[in-house]
Amino acid sequence: MAADPPRQLLDRALHWAKANNYQEVYNSVARTNMNAITFLESQGWEREATRKNHFTVGNQQVDEVMLAYAF
Repeated sequence: MAADPPRQLLDRALHWAKANNYQEVYNSVARTNMNAITFLESQGWEREATRKNHFTVGNQQVDEVMLAYAF
């Protein structure tokens, strides 16, 4: 079985947060990064908000997708 570094990193971070009594953790991603959004949602993260035109990429304004994971 091949290692899955993104999932391992996320699992380790969530394990640490839970061990330190966090009830919820947050992440934000540019709307154009659909791979990250799809990955996080597949791991149980939920979209909580979108901030319009939050990032500037080149000359383009890009929305920020804010996600949360609750323990």
